Amino acid sequence: MNLLQNIDLYCERLSPGLWAEPANALSNLAFFAAALWLWRRAEIRAARALQVLVALIALIGVCSGAFHLAGQIWAEILDVGSITLFILCFVVFFLREVFGLRWWLAALGAPGFILFGRLVVLPFAPGSFNGSVDYFPALFGLALMTLVLLQRRDRAAAMFRRRSRDISAVAELAQRRSGLVRSNSARHALALALP
Repeated sequence: MNLLQNIDLYCERLSPGLWAEPANALSNLAFFAAALWLWRRAEIRAARALQVLVALIALIGVCSGAFHLAGQIWAEILDVGSITLFILCFVVFFLREVFGLRWWLAALGAPGFILFGRLVVLPFAPGSFNGSVDYFPALFGLALMTLVLLQRRDRAAAMFRRRSRDISAVAELAQRRSGLVRSNSARHALALALP
């Protein structure tokens, strides 16, 4: 694999090389704005798990910015990797906060979610839906978590709903600004469904 190979995945890409996706590259500043806005909230600063999620939002900004600036395999790996790390941490924190699982048990949710993701994309051909199939595990996972939160009425679920609604809304805005618009309407609808 040639890590320096140029990639042309988006219609905005003007040419190979640096700054060939100027709007996508600049729009990644929204991730930093989102992280800063969230970090200023006292509730976020008081919870280490939420601090990690906010830091990961900023990391996505760095990695996605690198991808949209360089448009090469190495940068795509950073972009996808940072988003995957955010999702896996979110799953672990969800299990910890909502179900009160011990950290080691909640951490098993990460490989469990990877398996879930493989099963979700199994019926689809690679590249289906213009590559958006890769977003289906996160979308379906968020739908399942939303259903769990709708069913649970305890204090931990209510707190997680409130916290995740804030993070989801800001992350949604950052993703829209960063050019990741393929399945935003569905993610937005799910974020709004959180009570």
